[in-house]
Amino acid sequence: MSRPSAGAWVAGTAPEPSAASRRSRARERRLSRFLRFTGWTLIVAGFLVIAFILYELLATGLVTARYQQDLREQFAQDLARPLPGAEPPPPVPGQAVGIIRIPEIGLDMAVVEGVAPEDLKKGPGHYPGTSLPGAEGNVGIAGHRTTYARPFWALDRLEAGDRIYVDTRRGRFIYRVAWARVVAPGQVEVLDPTPGPTLTLTTCHPKFSAAQRLVVRAIQVSGPLHEGDGHIHS
Repeated sequence: MSRPSAGAWVAGTAPEPSAASRRSRARERRLSRFLRFTGWTLIVAGFLVIAFILYELLATGLVTARYQQDLREQFAQDLARPLPGAEPPPPVPGQAVGIIRIPEIGLDMAVVEGVAPEDLKKGPGHYPGTSLPGAEGNVGIAGHRTTYARPFWALDRLEAGDRIYVDTRRGRFIYRVAWARVVAPGQVEVLDPTPGPTLTLTTCHPKFSAAQRLVVRAIQVSGPLHEGDGHIHS
């Protein structure tokens, strides 16, 4: 029997990998790098999404809180000045027109004149062109649902009979909720004038979406009330 050559007995000697094997290993390395890159990308994206949500929910609320302090101070100064006539002067865009309180949902905020994005950063906004509280017709007020202190976050919890209080330079007006419904964004007729004094609140619906609008209609049942009337406290 012939003996194997000396080279055949070298320890650890392995056959050279084939070309197909080398290509397979290269594909595995590329796939591994791709998966690592994708994983880190998803982690970073998730962190950015969480940071954005926290900003929308918390940081925007701080912005509104600063605006609310200014609006309340301005409204207090307005109350301290006597009315120039039987009616207060027309509201100034961007300034406070009153204070809205809804005990059932814990709302107590100054209402700004205007519903532009910059206005609603300050708090609930009075629709220009709609009536002012206490006047005949329909008072329209809009508010954010999920950002900028989310004034109308719990608006869907209001039920018929719940009370809404609006303080103005003319005094306090009390409204009682008549109905709530969801409408399409284009159904602006909910802000049309009404035969009697009413209040209409609008916000986005559902939460975290602007697909629809939640509308609450209330009817004025009292006012104006003033300090000393014996009925001013809510």
